[in-house]
Amino acid sequence: MIENYVNMLVYLDNNKTDLAGNEFPPEGYVQSKNFSLDKDLRNGIFGILNGNDCEFIFESKKIGFWAIVKTERSQLVQIVPEKYKFRCGFVTFFTSKYGCAINRLKKQKEIYVDSQP
Repeated sequence: MIENYVNMLVYLDNNKTDLAGNEFPPEGYVQSKNFSLDKDLRNGIFGILNGNDCEFIFESKKIGFWAIVKTERSQLVQIVPEKYKFRCGFVTFFTSKYGCAINRLKKQKEIYVDSQP
Protein backbone atom coordinates (compact mmCIF):
# COMPACT_ATOMS: atom_id res chain seq x y z
CA MET A 1 0.00 0.00 0.00
CA ILE A 2 1.34 3.45 -0.91
CA GLU A 3 0.92 6.05 1.79
CA ASN A 4 -0.91 9.22 0.64
CA TYR A 5 1.28 11.42 2.83
CA VAL A 6 5.05 11.75 2.93
CA ASN A 7 7.59 13.40 5.22
CA MET A 8 9.85 16.02 3.70
CA LEU A 9 13.00 17.36 5.34
CA VAL A 10 13.29 21.11 4.72
CA TYR A 11 16.35 23.24 5.47
CA LEU A 12 15.70 26.74 6.87
CA ASP A 13 18.05 29.64 7.41
CA ASN A 14 18.48 31.50 10.71
CA ASN A 15 15.35 33.56 9.95
CA LYS A 16 13.33 30.32 9.72
CA THR A 17 12.73 30.78 6.01
CA ASP A 18 13.44 28.36 3.20
CA LEU A 19 15.20 28.94 -0.12
CA ALA A 20 12.08 30.61 -1.59
CA GLY A 21 11.61 32.93 1.39
CA ASN A 22 8.66 31.04 2.86
CA GLU A 23 8.43 31.58 6.63
CA PHE A 24 8.00 28.47 8.76
CA PRO A 25 6.25 28.15 12.11
CA PRO A 26 7.77 25.77 14.69
CA GLU A 27 4.64 23.64 14.19
CA GLY A 28 1.45 23.74 12.17
CA TYR A 29 0.49 24.67 8.64
CA VAL A 30 2.95 26.14 6.13
CA GLN A 31 2.19 27.21 2.56
CA SER A 32 4.33 28.49 -0.28
CA LYS A 33 3.87 32.16 -1.12
CA ASN A 34 3.99 31.30 -4.81
CA PHE A 35 3.77 27.77 -6.15
CA SER A 36 4.11 26.57 -9.73
CA LEU A 37 4.43 23.12 -11.27
CA ASP A 38 7.78 23.91 -12.91
CA LYS A 39 11.16 22.91 -11.43
CA ASP A 40 12.04 26.42 -10.22
CA LEU A 41 12.93 26.08 -6.52
CA ARG A 42 11.84 29.67 -5.87
CA ASN A 43 8.22 28.71 -6.55
CA GLY A 44 7.35 26.25 -3.81
CA ILE A 45 8.74 24.59 -0.70
CA PHE A 46 11.87 22.54 -1.41
CA GLY A 47 12.49 19.36 0.56
CA ILE A 48 14.10 15.95 0.65
CA LEU A 49 11.84 12.91 0.74
CA ASN A 50 12.30 11.21 4.14
CA GLY A 51 15.64 13.01 4.50
CA ASN A 52 17.22 10.55 2.03
CA ASP A 53 20.43 11.60 0.27
CA CYS A 54 20.71 14.85 2.18
CA GLU A 55 23.74 16.37 0.47
CA PHE A 56 22.82 19.46 -1.50
CA ILE A 57 24.26 22.90 -1.99
CA PHE A 58 21.65 24.98 -0.14
CA GLU A 59 22.13 23.63 3.34
CA SER A 60 24.73 24.04 6.04
CA LYS A 61 24.24 21.43 8.71
CA LYS A 62 25.69 23.59 11.48
CA ILE A 63 23.74 26.79 10.87
CA GLY A 64 19.98 27.19 10.60
CA PHE A 65 17.04 24.89 11.26
CA TRP A 66 15.45 21.70 10.00
CA ALA A 67 11.72 21.13 9.65
CA ILE A 68 9.89 17.90 8.92
CA VAL A 69 6.83 18.71 6.85
CA LYS A 70 4.08 16.19 6.20
CA THR A 71 2.50 16.74 2.79
CA GLU A 72 0.36 14.91 0.25
CA ARG A 73 2.29 12.70 -2.14
CA SER A 74 0.15 14.06 -4.99
CA GLN A 75 1.60 17.57 -4.44
CA LEU A 76 5.21 16.60 -5.12
CA VAL A 77 7.07 18.01 -8.12
CA GLN A 78 10.32 16.09 -8.60
CA ILE A 79 13.43 18.21 -9.09
CA VAL A 80 15.95 15.33 -9.00
CA PRO A 81 15.64 11.90 -7.35
CA GLU A 82 14.65 12.25 -3.64
CA LYS A 83 14.36 16.06 -3.93
CA TYR A 84 11.00 17.70 -4.54
CA LYS A 85 9.06 20.88 -4.19
CA PHE A 86 5.48 21.14 -2.97
CA ARG A 87 2.75 23.68 -2.22
CA CYS A 88 1.96 23.19 1.48
CA GLY A 89 2.01 20.86 4.47
CA PHE A 90 2.14 20.57 8.24
CA VAL A 91 5.33 21.10 10.23
CA THR A 92 5.48 18.09 12.55
CA PHE A 93 9.00 18.58 13.92
CA PHE A 94 11.37 21.56 14.12
CA THR A 95 14.97 21.59 15.33
CA SER A 96 18.34 23.25 14.93
CA LYS A 97 20.07 19.86 14.98
CA TYR A 98 20.34 17.94 11.73
CA GLY A 99 20.92 14.62 13.54
CA CYS A 100 17.71 15.03 15.56
CA ALA A 101 15.69 15.58 12.40
CA ILE A 102 17.19 12.50 10.71
CA ASN A 103 16.57 10.36 13.81
CA ARG A 104 12.94 11.52 13.96
CA LEU A 105 12.45 10.63 10.29
CA LYS A 106 13.96 7.17 10.85
CA LYS A 107 11.66 6.54 13.83
CA GLN A 108 8.61 7.65 11.88
CA LYS A 109 9.61 5.35 9.03
CA GLU A 110 10.03 2.41 11.45
CA ILE A 111 6.63 3.06 13.01
CA TYR A 112 5.02 3.07 9.57
CA VAL A 113 6.75 -0.16 8.51
CA ASP A 114 5.93 -1.89 11.82
CA SER A 115 2.26 -0.91 11.55
CA GLN A 116 1.75 -2.48 8.10
CA PRO A 117 -0.41 -5.65 8.02
